[in-house]
Amino acid sequence: MDQRTYSYGARPPTTNADLVREQLWLASRYRNDLTENSRAYHEQWSAICKPYWQARSDERKRLGAEVDATRAEHSDEPKPAISKLPPFRLSTEDEAKLKALTGARYAANKSKYNDTDAAWGTRLVVGEAVEAAVRAVCKQPFGKPPPFSRYDGSGALAVQLQGGLSVADLLDGNDTRARVIRDARARKERPDGVPLGPGRSGGRKQLWLRIGSDGRAPVWAVFPFSYHRDLPEHAVVKWVRVVARRVATKLKYSVQFVVEGQGLNPLLSPVKKTIAIDVGWRKRDNGVRVAAWCDSAGQHGELLMPEQLFARWEKAESLQGIRDRMFNDVVAEVRAHRETAPEWFREETQGSGAWPEWRAMNRLARLVWKWRKEHLPGDQAFCARLESWRAQDKHLYEWQANQRLSVLRARRDIYRCAAKWIAGYERVVFEKLDLRDFAELPGDGEEEPRAVRAARPRRFKVALSELFACVKDAVTRANGEWIAVDPAWTTQHCSACNKREEFDAVELHHHCSHCGETWDQDLNAAKNLLRAATCGEGVEDRSNAHTRANKEESKASKRRKKGLATRREGCSKEAQQP
Repeated sequence: MDQRTYSYGARPPTTNADLVREQLWLASRYRNDLTENSRAYHEQWSAICKPYWQARSDERKRLGAEVDATRAEHSDEPKPAISKLPPFRLSTEDEAKLKALTGARYAANKSKYNDTDAAWGTRLVVGEAVEAAVRAVCKQPFGKPPPFSRYDGSGALAVQLQGGLSVADLLDGNDTRARVIRDARARKERPDGVPLGPGRSGGRKQLWLRIGSDGRAPVWAVFPFSYHRDLPEHAVVKWVRVVARRVATKLKYSVQFVVEGQGLNPLLSPVKKTIAIDVGWRKRDNGVRVAAWCDSAGQHGELLMPEQLFARWEKAESLQGIRDRMFNDVVAEVRAHRETAPEWFREETQGSGAWPEWRAMNRLARLVWKWRKEHLPGDQAFCARLESWRAQDKHLYEWQANQRLSVLRARRDIYRCAAKWIAGYERVVFEKLDLRDFAELPGDGEEEPRAVRAARPRRFKVALSELFACVKDAVTRANGEWIAVDPAWTTQHCSACNKREEFDAVELHHHCSHCGETWDQDLNAAKNLLRAATCGEGVEDRSNAHTRANKEESKASKRRKKGLATRREGCSKEAQQP
């Protein structure tokens, strides 16, 4: 059974907006209550598991030192793979402590669940989010505990449709939990009489979401939204969510429908064989190269991020620079006029000689807003100057936030389109990378490679993690197979003669001193990845989506079909027969 989420842009609520804000605030407070319990749990959990993780880390370092020693002695051979360490097992006493600790956390979360006034569907969504954060943090006891979240008006409201609701029943507008009806302002046809389908005006609808009850009667919140694409007719709606996200000083809403069904938005089955992708960003004349690829048919190419996209990103950064300069200027003026400011303002801005210590634009903007209402006679001129700064900074802040949001959406669209094309291959090979290596700065006395130093400023703009996520999702939906290969020496091994030589990786093209071949180093690395995956060398990770379909039926599956599967007690059904 497939599950997909359909998202639509929405406007602020037109009915019961105060109740919506109250529910969002209750959800935020409930999340922080669960986070408080999770932080206490993580602290005690780490105290139990740290010794085991430390021993495991020491063992991994020892194996790594052995690998480095072997690699130094035999530099021409590929790097040997470190065998995965078996998972550690806690002692019986520590297992009992963890079990008691988990039970205590469950009881504490249950108490918070019963005490909150947030809608029960919203409680479930918040609880799942906190649990996901705890699972991510508890993978490593040395990590930071889940953080608290400051309430800024954003959040999510959710209604779970138990048993599911068909799309037809949702659009009929008769359900007491969620309804989708046509917006009265939407036009039904064009001036020439042609009916309008989903679109800017023809697809205007309203979501009626139940956020409370008056006795047994539902209390509705109405959100107008743009129904730009139809939901699958055969699908069943499981969840309806309204998400509010703060962009600069405003809240932007979206309506989400979580649906289940067979064959929801399936991609076409792969028709091509194998493609290898070498990722990495590099400045080109017409943009930034994100990846180079080659396939088993001999074709090759590259994935480019357009130069216009980076220009828009740089515009957002320049707006931040303008805001910083304006803030520094107004802070200098405030220092000079603090003696004539109201007493409460001097107390709020009291600090050292490098005032203000907090250096926060939003806090100064709130003080200016308060000063406008409580200013003293004679300070109107300076108050007007601060008000002018606040209004202009707000304008630039919204411009910057929306510019950045549009760039992120454009980048995601490029990656999704590329991932859909890549999913046309049966096998997708990419290099196994730890992206934290690009963010880590060199230690004292260490010399950073020139290639890494040149690439670091663009790693946020390229976001390889988002590209990997899009490709894996598309390949999985197409029932393909993705393979991760160790990228060691793939750039410095010649794909023509298979001999290695070290060179400056900043240069795009390299002339092999062994065979005389000149090649693009990114494309050369992709060819080496393709050959390694074909030969099974250096494969560190492999998906099960494709191999599972071709695997022979297991013996346990055959026994289950015959009714002879072994029970947990250790006796089979056949043995129980008289």
